[in-house]
Amino acid sequence: MTDTLSTTITLPSAETVDRALAAVSAQGFGILSEINVGSTFEAINPQTMVQLSASPAAKEVADDAGARLRRALAALGN
Repeated sequence: MTDTLSTTITLPSAETVDRALAAVSAQGFGILSEINVGSTFEAINPQTMVQLSASPAAKEVADDAGARLRRALAALGN
């Protein structure tokens, strides 16, 4: 398991940001802040957070979040 989920996009920066925001929004995520990530979009792998928590419910939430993040990343490649 890796600590992050990522994809590389070869589009102009402004278009990459617009597509990334739309992709995560389509998966139900909100944006708390924006940073300049260039053409690489990276997110913490939710399964990493499970390893840091003693809560049994954390795995279920991480599984769901991970699936949605992977769908968002896949949408960016289209």
